[in-house]
Amino acid sequence: AVLKAARQHSDFPGAMDNREQAYFAAAVAFTGGDNPPMTLAATSATRPRRYAAFLAAVSAIAAAHPTDQTARSFMVLGNLAAGSVGDCALDPTLAPCRAAQQRARDLAAS
Repeated sequence: AVLKAARQHSDFPGAMDNREQAYFAAAVAFTGGDNPPMTLAATSATRPRRYAAFLAAVSAIAAAHPTDQTARSFMVLGNLAAGSVGDCALDPTLAPCRAAQQRARDLAAS
């Protein structure tokens, strides 16, 4: 609702530019969007999807703003998070898990 109001009314308190809206949307994705998990079980069950959505959102910000070091930092965190939940929490040696962890290391080193 806040993002919609900010887009429709430039004088809306908290009006944000496109990049700020994208960061806000990434945070919303991280917490579950319009239907955030309300129980411990739901939080755990939705974690892989929410972390993947966050990573996709911050990756899009980084692609659109290549000099934005904050976006790159969030990409490191997103890859670390995505590579540590779901199947990765059970077996971190799986190829997708190792790939996410390696991407995080590569981003942090560059």
